[in-house]
Amino acid sequence: MEQPTALSELGARYLELLAEVSRTGRNLDRQELESLRALGERAAEAGHGLRELVAHCLGAGRRAWPALPGVAGAGSLGGLRPAG
Repeated sequence: MEQPTALSELGARYLELLAEVSRTGRNLDRQELESLRALGERAAEAGHGLRELVAHCLGAGRRAWPALPGVAGAGSLGGLRPAG
C-alpha cells in the first residue's frame, strides 16, 4: 500500500471537515483549523505551491458537493443555504 502524500492527506482532511460542517452547520474550531494549516505547511514543504493546494481542495469540494450530508439531505433550495 502506498504512503499518503501531504497533498492527499490535506485533501482527505479537508473533505472530512467539509462533510462535518455540512452535517452540523458549525464553524471549524481552532484545533481543526490548525490541523489543516499543518497539513498545508507539510504539502508546501513537499514542493506544492499555494495555487495547487487551493485548487486541489476546491476541486475535491466541488466533486464531493452532491454527496455532502447537508446537500444530499436538503429538501429545498432554502435547505441548501446552510450547507453552502
